[in-house]
Amino acid sequence: MRNVLLTGSEGYIGSILCEKLRENGLGVVEFDKVLGNDITDFKDIFPLSKDVDVIVHLAAIVGMESVDQNKDLSYRINVHGTENVLRCGKKTIYASVLAGYDGYDNVTEETPVVAKNAYYLQKMEAEKKISCFDSNVVLRFGSLYGVSRKMRDDLLVHNLVRESLNGGINLFQPDFMRPITCLSDAVGAIMFFCTSGNGGGIYNIVSNNISKREIAETICEVNGSPMNIIEDTDSENRNYVVSTEKIRSMGFEFQSRHFQRDISEISEYYRKDCK
Repeated sequence: MRNVLLTGSEGYIGSILCEKLRENGLGVVEFDKVLGNDITDFKDIFPLSKDVDVIVHLAAIVGMESVDQNKDLSYRINVHGTENVLRCGKKTIYASVLAGYDGYDNVTEETPVVAKNAYYLQKMEAEKKISCFDSNVVLRFGSLYGVSRKMRDDLLVHNLVRESLNGGINLFQPDFMRPITCLSDAVGAIMFFCTSGNGGGIYNIVSNNISKREIAETICEVNGSPMNIIEDTDSENRNYVVSTEKIRSMGFEFQSRHFQRDISEISEYYRKDCK
């Protein structure tokens, strides 16, 4: 039986992934600050890594706002914490982000990345360290969405759902394209590399390339709420279509098929907070 050390096991992805790994017969060693673990302390993580085959590294301070508010702490966790994971000497699967490609149409893993804020810069620095070892895997997720036991409220789709339930959506740059990733596909991609002998590398994990207008229209249809287009901008100007051909060519199949159903589930989760 393969054993996995899962950092961030109590988080948005980790809480779901932990169950899936065990359901598929893998042994899981959980590592999370909620459990009293410290990713910035090598002496804390190294003993737990000795009997595992792979480390799935999810532990991080995530989101632009959270990192901006805690730049020193987030650097210690997101960069130095990653260094501690690598010092354990095991194959590592790293959860990264689509930090912004220098291009628009059908960008690939080879397209140069333009990181314009502290969060993305930290993730790109950690990526470079992970990629120094050929067996390691970097998974670049689009903006995540989906119900988890540990929800993230800062995600694009989740934010728009909450707006719709509180009077309606105010949408700027409606026709900008956003790559989004269903939680089930994020978990599936990690499982794909945990349970197979697939080699390392960087992979885009995107369930759908979709405009912000299409996202908002689906949400408004589900919740019967209005949408208002406003004149405002995104300082990142994120507007690109991402190719997933690389991981598809290896046999990985994306499972998300029903965006409207996913929106209904997310809406139901948040509806209790809007009564």
